[in-house]
Amino acid sequence: MSSLYSWSKTPGDNGSSDSGLTYAEGQPPSTLNNAGRQVMGRVAEWRDDLGGVTTTGGSANAITITANSAFTAYATGLIVTFKAAADNTTGITINVNSIGAKVARKFAITGGESALGAGDIQEGGLYTAIYDAALNSSAGGWHIYNTSLGTASTRDTGTSGAALPLLNASNTWSAGTTQNFNGDVTLGNDSSDAIRIGQNTSNNPGVSNTDVGGAFLSDSFRISNASGTAIFANVNTDTTLVSFRRSGTQVGSVSVTSSATTFNTTSDGRLKANFRDFDAGALIGAINVYRFDWKAGGSGYGVKAQEARQVFPDAVSTGSEGDAPGDATFAPWGVDYSKYVPLLIRDNQDLRQQLAALSERLGLVESGRGFNIPAIEDWIHHPSERDSE
Repeated sequence: MSSLYSWSKTPGDNGSSDSGLTYAEGQPPSTLNNAGRQVMGRVAEWRDDLGGVTTTGGSANAITITANSAFTAYATGLIVTFKAAADNTTGITINVNSIGAKVARKFAITGGESALGAGDIQEGGLYTAIYDAALNSSAGGWHIYNTSLGTASTRDTGTSGAALPLLNASNTWSAGTTQNFNGDVTLGNDSSDAIRIGQNTSNNPGVSNTDVGGAFLSDSFRISNASGTAIFANVNTDTTLVSFRRSGTQVGSVSVTSSATTFNTTSDGRLKANFRDFDAGALIGAINVYRFDWKAGGSGYGVKAQEARQVFPDAVSTGSEGDAPGDATFAPWGVDYSKYVPLLIRDNQDLRQQLAALSERLGLVESGRGFNIPAIEDWIHHPSERDSE
């Protein structure tokens, strides 16, 4: 039978190329109208073949198609569009006009042609197939141009073992699935983008809320846990575990050994200048220290950050002002008590010097041997003699 595919691109060869058309030299004028109508019919057949108005049968993985164009042999360039009756579960074959089954092939981003995977054909979907005699090692096959994303959590891309993760209708991966990526991966390229972990509602878990999960923002990482440890850090040797940096320069670190953790603040003498003396006692004496109760529960010993800042601002990190706990803008003031240690060391040194001088003046020091313990005990236990001195 003839079809549009019987026509030739050489006009002179079309006199008898289609049994349904007559365009012979010297043909009667009365036959031209029938020929013209037949041309319209051939174009309509081809139109419906392209538009998916074909009859599809067979099974999910062995599809049969009755095309509108009545071609009787396969040739490169034949094209049909069909509506799938079922999801495929493996590679498929297509048999058009009962000519014979030929495999269907797809082309991945890389890796060349490959068989279709499960879910590449979806029930109700329209798929365009073009025949190519060079496919399937020149055994011929149908090139499927618009395969679906499939029903599995990953879709074979045609490369060796590679898979493309798929998103569902909510633009999320199915729970419990594992997606593997090799090489550099960029997720988000805008300052407003966020990567949420373990949750899909908050970019600020644990920030002024009790949301649980994690979120990577363009400039920070936030993590919150309902209970238990939120962050674990581990190395398998004695080394720096965490490095703190300012503008790329290390300003502190946390280092570990097999039995201890050290919190390091930069104190390199090569980074310092203008060394001078100071009155540690005056500073310590001006700092008010309290026994107090926390409003949220519990008690403790310490200073009021706002008061301490007036005396020794080096130890205080200022927070917000003019608001109250619970306000959206509230940020508490903080104190780094380790900053007081140099003051305590220096004040202790001063006290030791004063004690040594006083003890020597009172005869409580043996020459060259340090404190005279019996004399000190006698001085303590006989206040009347001490007072007479």
